[in-house]
Amino acid sequence: MSIAFEITMAACYLRAKNARFCSIMTLFSIIGIALGVATLIVVMSVMNGFRAKLLDSILGIDGHINVYFDRNINSDYYAVSKSIERIPGILKATPMTNDQVIIVANGKIAGSVVRGVSTKDLLNSTAVTNNVIIGDVKKFDEGIIIGARLAEALNIDYGGEITFILSEGFDALLGEMPRMKKYKVVAIFDMGVVFSLNIESIRVFLENITNVKLFDPMIYFFSSLPVILVPQDVVSISALALLLSFLATIAPALQAAAQDPSEILRYE
Repeated sequence: MSIAFEITMAACYLRAKNARFCSIMTLFSIIGIALGVATLIVVMSVMNGFRAKLLDSILGIDGHINVYFDRNINSDYYAVSKSIERIPGILKATPMTNDQVIIVANGKIAGSVVRGVSTKDLLNSTAVTNNVIIGDVKKFDEGIIIGARLAEALNIDYGGEITFILSEGFDALLGEMPRMKKYKVVAIFDMGVVFSLNIESIRVFLENITNVKLFDPMIYFFSSLPVILVPQDVVSISALALLLSFLATIAPALQAAAQDPSEILRYE
């Protein structure tokens, strides 16, 4: 029996005139399977993109492992980072200082976390350099780089000055005084936060309409929907759909094989 004959018989029953309802149901089934496969491929692609974007956003600022030192211990951080890089499985170790500060600019105050790295290490960090919206990261030695949300909160722009008030002070005649230092903003970067510009107004509006608490307890770290299409996923999903479709035809085929051929020929 040739394959062309089998295809002809299948097409004949797909457009059978005496079984219009069955033909429509068959068409709906084919469309449903196609939509299901397409939806699953889209979902898998979005999940892959979400995971890649999340890891890129997190690991662009923080590594897999953070090693902290006591502030009272004087250590050569670069020597320590080089010794860490010699550990099997460690690709890169970057020395970094980290502290909480109060930032003052244009009469506005905001709390933030400040991190200090060398210019060389900063230029190797694509999470910052690839997301600069204004300024030049190569001028990092001349000032500081801040995020877009902080710049908006302080109403500060590229080239402006901000003042750091450190948590650790120094002894003076009138007691312990906070340490203060001014920095010039040499660049502003934006990692991307969904609805970040009007998140609070949007959240309140949607909660009043739906009576559902939104964005709790965290906000997604993306300004767009990331999608990564993996060919292996497409092949596996399509193969699984074909396998399930084939398995679904076994029971009807066995039932049709048990029927009397003369009964079938009556409708031809």
